[in-house]
Amino acid sequence: MTTHNYFIGLLSRIYDILHEDLIGLYLIGSVSMNDFITSTSDFDVIGVVARSLTKEDKSKLEQALKNKNFPCPAEGLDIVLMTKGNAKGIKQNPEYEFWYSTGANWPVISWESGASSEMSIFLELCRQHGIVIYGERPANIISPIDPKLLYRSFKELIEWHRNHILDEYHDPKGQNSVLNACRILKFVESKKLYSKTEGGKLYLQDSPENLAVKKALAIRGKIKENKIERNEILELLNKVENKLNEALSSGD
Repeated sequence: MTTHNYFIGLLSRIYDILHEDLIGLYLIGSVSMNDFITSTSDFDVIGVVARSLTKEDKSKLEQALKNKNFPCPAEGLDIVLMTKGNAKGIKQNPEYEFWYSTGANWPVISWESGASSEMSIFLELCRQHGIVIYGERPANIISPIDPKLLYRSFKELIEWHRNHILDEYHDPKGQNSVLNACRILKFVESKKLYSKTEGGKLYLQDSPENLAVKKALAIRGKIKENKIERNEILELLNKVENKLNEALSSGD
């Protein structure tokens, strides 16, 4: 299945369940930022709905989107659905209705509903880079987000990476921890969200001798796979956390 046909099918399957209660569906992540890496990148999708979803809705969505029933041409599909009210009234831990991931080599993971600081990052990614699959432009649906709210969300993400350094499942080579740290630092400086590759390259413009970032970019670009050391990752994560703390304590 081609990527184009997959997204047509994705919209069709969701719309067949939610009908006019689906307000918007958007592609975010590496595809929307021209940083998709074949065989390693996934499809990140966020949708906005008009109402809370029922258990029946969620069960139908899981069956419709499961990789076994609807094979994904990327590494996998990671999709979040949230109400328009939560996309407009954005708080520290935005609530979501449905969060689901599936892929040929992934365990199927489903969070029926809940709240997560990561949602605010997804929403800002969508505001800045979202590609419309269905509905209005993201900026017409998603409210602007206070940068300090995002700083706090990024602090939680930094802590997550610190607890998963070289994790065999999430980041065995360490490049994601390093490049996410780079793009977070660049957001603090510019209020712009960059791709992993852009974030790493921008970091090297200021710190051209940083070996961890050089190694991470080489791994991501499938150029070379030099090992990134745990202490190199931790040093960068700590540096970025300090920058976040400074930004949170400032009056900006």
